[in-house]
Order: sequence, then structure tokens, then C-alpha cells
Amino acid sequence: MSFIGAVKATGSWELEVLGVPFGTPDDKDADGQYFTDKTKTYQEQFKVIPVFYYHSILPDGKTMQVNPELIGTAEYKRTDKQGHWYKVSLNKAMEYAKRMWEAAKRGIARASSGSLSHLVRSNKDGQITSW
Repeated sequence: MSFIGAVKATGSWELEVLGVPFGTPDDKDADGQYFTDKTKTYQEQFKVIPVFYYHSILPDGKTMQVNPELIGTAEYKRTDKQGHWYKVSLNKAMEYAKRMWEAAKRGIARASSGSLSHLVRSNKDGQITSW
């Protein structure tokens, strides 16, 4: 899932990101899935998680990066009715981190969560139960 406006520049190279947006059976992502407040995200075990640029795809949106570019780290901060929010600290030395920072300052940055595929579980209706 990705949402415009779910990424806000909040400090020096820091972003507030809606990393796990809650949905409903009537509000699913392009894969026909949705998160709820009951989705197990393992936030207690993984306090800091890596942030990669655009699922390791180049800015053209088509070509995979030779090596995924790690642009920063994310730390869980809070939950509200929209979902789970994270503080993302970008690495100023990384080219794609600079692109993300500039997009966030212009209000056009997007975020999308990802998981290790062998950990993902979902119900028949698309509700993600483990991420």
C-alpha cells in the first residue's frame, strides 16, 4: 500500500511515515490485501528496521537496482486510527536518500511497507495477519 501524504519531513533528514496503513475489506491495496490493528508486525522484536529505496527499483520504476540501496532506518513511534507510524532517519550520504528527502519536502514522497515473504500470512479476504 502507498499513500500520498503519508510521508512528512519533520526534522533534519527525518521523516514521519505511515508505514502500516490500516484498511478494510472494502479498502484493499493493489494486491487485494489490507492491514488492521490486529496485524502482527513484530515491532516489539525489531525496534529499528532498514529502509530501502523504492523496493530496490530504479527511479524509472521498471529496472531493478544492481544492489538494493539502503537509505536509512525506521523506528516505530505511534499508532492512530490511520495505522502504525515510524520515524525514518535518512542517510545523507546516499543518492536515493537525497531524492526521498527532496520529495518529502515537496510533499510528494510515498512510502510502502515490505516484509520477508516467508513471514507474511493473510486471511482469505485479504486481511494481513502477519507481516
